[in-house]
Amino acid sequence: MRTPVSNSALVMQARLSSTRLQKKALLPLYEGVPSLLLAMEGIYGVADYHILACDLESYDVFTPIARQARFDILTGSLDDVLLRFIQVMRVIPPVKYVIRATADNTIVGRMLPQVALQRAIDSDADYFCFSQTPHGSGVEIIRYDALLEAHQKAVSSHHREHVTAYIYDNRDKFKVETPAAPNLWIGEDIRSTLDTHDDYLRLKAFWSEYYHHFDFSSIIEEYIQWARRG
Repeated sequence: MRTPVSNSALVMQARLSSTRLQKKALLPLYEGVPSLLLAMEGIYGVADYHILACDLESYDVFTPIARQARFDILTGSLDDVLLRFIQVMRVIPPVKYVIRATADNTIVGRMLPQVALQRAIDSDADYFCFSQTPHGSGVEIIRYDALLEAHQKAVSSHHREHVTAYIYDNRDKFKVETPAAPNLWIGEDIRSTLDTHDDYLRLKAFWSEYYHHFDFSSIIEEYIQWARRG
């Protein structure tokens, strides 16, 4: 009997061995709450499956955090992140779309991934991502068949490390959609990712002020307003 195909899986990539900001996934952003937990909690509920995809070295440290966020946790290649995604996808039941998120990004929430997924379905895209959002406030929607083709054909280290780079660089082979985001999420001049010490101080200030005051569904709008006042 053939396994039914579900609509989507949210796969968040993370690792302990970050280079620019050591162990940034564990950095506390509010009263000891690590950034990884905030990233997962904020986006939970947007897909049929929610998976934290990490390398073996990170597994034991990340497991209790993933469980707290109600994510499954699976391991794969450290540096070949495209392979890691395929390794993860082969473990779970089949899905049509992969929602790619990263643990660097705590300012995403639930609304944007849901809208992006629906837009990808409506446009029959192989790849969909809103443009002009704050740097660190987005997700990518990838048709699983396109991701599998990228894995089978990508050779360069750039295309192996950056999960969707092969698809993005071969627009003649894939239907790639990158429309401007809705107005309430426009903020391409604003930085919301966690990659440097300055990013950490900025995000810590935001979360310390706003942790108890808003719903995750509106976090991007709240962050943009906060950053504009700054």
